[in-house]
This record gives sequence, C-alpha cells and structure tokens, in this order.
Amino acid sequence: MVSIVASNGGSNHRVNDSVGAQGQINSLLKQIKMLLKKIGQLQKELSDSNNPADRMRIIKEIIDLERTVQLLQEQIAQIEHNEQQRAKNRIEAHADMLKETHKKSIGKMGKDND
Repeated sequence: MVSIVASNGGSNHRVNDSVGAQGQINSLLKQIKMLLKKIGQLQKELSDSNNPADRMRIIKEIIDLERTVQLLQEQIAQIEHNEQQRAKNRIEAHADMLKETHKKSIGKMGKDND
C-alpha cells in the first residue's frame, strides 16, 4: 500500500493507522490460512484413524483450531469496524471544520459590507 503524506500533519498519522490496520488484518488472514490447512490435515488424519482415543484427540484439536479461527475472524471484523468508525469520525470532523470556516467567512463578509 502506498502512503500519502498530506500537508496536514494529522493526515499522515491517519494513513499510517490505516496501513497498520491492514497489516494486522493481513497477518490474521495468514494465521487463519495456516490454521485451516492444519484443520484439513487433521481431518485427513481423522479419516485414516481407527483408534478411538486418537480420534477423540484429533476431534478436540480440530474444535480448538476452529475456535481459534473464529476468534481471529472476530478480530478482523473488529479492526474493520474500528477503521470504519475512524473514517466516519474523520468525515464528520471535516464537515464540522467546513461549517465553521463557512460561518467565519459569512461573518467576515457581513463586516466588510458595513
């Protein structure tokens, strides 16, 4: 991802936050991919096993890995939600700034006409 440095000092920080969030998501996706691969291997091992004790151990391991995948997916959803909230807050702050600038310019125009 390309970083864009704006003249506003805070913008650079927000871009880095976004890149950081995307990096976190990418890292979590890699972990999920690895876990899904491991689950697939365990499922094959399960189908090949006839030993009840081994089958129970494998099933428990698969369940634990599936829970971990679910937790990682929830973390991704939370990161995405946080990023959307930050974007919404930036838009609202920008709109408020524009409103304030507009009020000031209207006020100046009124004084200039006096």
